Amino acid sequence: MEQLHGARLDEHVERLAAHATAGELWIEAARYHRRAAEKAKDRYAYPTGLASCARALEAADRGRLENELRDCLVMAGDLHSLCGELPQANESYDRALGLAREPSSRATIANKRHRSHRLDRNGTLVFYEHGSGPDTLLVMNPIVYGLATFQPIIEDLCQEFRIITVDLRGTGASDPLPEGYTLRDHMEDVRVVIETLDATPVIGLGLSRGGNLLIKLAVAYPRLLRAIVTIGTPSFAAGDVQDYRTPMRQDGFAEAFQQGDVETVVRMFMPTIVSEAATRDVLDLLVAQCLKLPPETLLSFFRLDPECNLVTLLEHVQVPVLVTHGTHDMRVPFEEARYLAEHIPGARLHAFEGLGHLPIFTGRREFCDVLRNFVRAVTAGT
Repeated sequence: MEQLHGARLDEHVERLAAHATAGELWIEAARYHRRAAEKAKDRYAYPTGLASCARALEAADRGRLENELRDCLVMAGDLHSLCGELPQANESYDRALGLAREPSSRATIANKRHRSHRLDRNGTLVFYEHGSGPDTLLVMNPIVYGLATFQPIIEDLCQEFRIITVDLRGTGASDPLPEGYTLRDHMEDVRVVIETLDATPVIGLGLSRGGNLLIKLAVAYPRLLRAIVTIGTPSFAAGDVQDYRTPMRQDGFAEAFQQGDVETVVRMFMPTIVSEAATRDVLDLLVAQCLKLPPETLLSFFRLDPECNLVTLLEHVQVPVLVTHGTHDMRVPFEEARYLAEHIPGARLHAFEGLGHLPIFTGRREFCDVLRNFVRAVTAGT
């Protein structure tokens, strides 16, 4: 098979891995199973990748292949991170650190870890630190998207930036969501997180309504933010917040919401977030992660919150802003990106041609390059 398909081995790695395992060729088995895991990861089939990774780990262990075992553990940590399984990810990274000998290798693995911190602001808030570097990125996702939504770019950027993610109240390890909590309340939580860091001001990355939170923060506390990158963020310039709460006004959504049927609400909403064919494998995973949230957290996301409207704030934003948006975004029309770029003083606009609401998945490399260039320009003052 190797001789016949030498130039196209990726199409056959699963079969090669199975044959190598059956023949107890542990080096080949570990490498082919790990390549199968990488292949699954590239198409966003993370549970499938974890299954291949488990077989790679078994082969590496049976063959006493220390370097291969380390690399497989790092891969497992990456896949657990993409699945939102932070304790399992850290366990894999810690085991890999135990096998890493070179300082550079240890630093690379350590940068991937999710280092948790707890603070009190009328209850417990939990945030995570990743990577290292002179610039700190604060990553804000909407409350129902989950931290794993940003993991593809965190994996790429954590070797050069310090990255902060936050379990917003009502999610993850933070305390439950109090009744009537608004975007402004979440903003105050994030303010406290930033003020505990030793690297203010930070550069904020806001996905969808995470961008709304950062713009409100920049106006209320301009000293805390050095710059902002928005990703698929709505301004609500049309004045109807409701238009962005419902998944394309589908029949049955309002009724399911009124009845508190969170599963139906989520299953109708998520396909507008994960709309590209290339990301279909990750849709079920994101739905499952979303449904693990408390029902009140989910329903609060879809309730009308006038605090999300940015129209009167945009002219008061004083920090550099990069507006990014997929041209085929089903959740937030591309016109919203143009509105933000036109009404925020000095804002720049970058369009991800042909991409949807999550260019940090399907346009990951392009997004990271655009971000790096923006940070360099901010640092240089240009």
